[in-house]
Amino acid sequence: MDGTLLLWNWPSPQDKGELLTRFDCPIMSADFSACDNLLACGSQDGTVKIVNVADSNQTRKFKAHEGQVKGIAFDPTRRYLATAGSDGRINIYDYINGDAKVASLVAIAPGQLGYVQMLPVSFPPSS
Repeated sequence: MDGTLLLWNWPSPQDKGELLTRFDCPIMSADFSACDNLLACGSQDGTVKIVNVADSNQTRKFKAHEGQVKGIAFDPTRRYLATAGSDGRINIYDYINGDAKVASLVAIAPGQLGYVQMLPVSFPPSS
């Protein structure tokens, strides 16, 4: 796990993957917003990057957590991004308006942080 994010043209595995972005540490979570061609990735150092897969441009980069980003998800309206971290927090960002944090929830009691292995996060489907 070298922190490299590649995009492969499936089902042609013989083609070399296109480099989308690179982190300084392993990528821990990812979510794809198909309508916007955006891929959000969270890393071991708490950094989030949002990359446009159509042109490989990095649209956003910010520090989301003090520790690993264990889960990440776009909401169905494509306005918000949720992240869950090993710091026991779930953060909600308005990524359309410049990554402003709009909410932060404590998901794990402070004494239990050492037990966090996986903290998935998701939004319900839009109606």
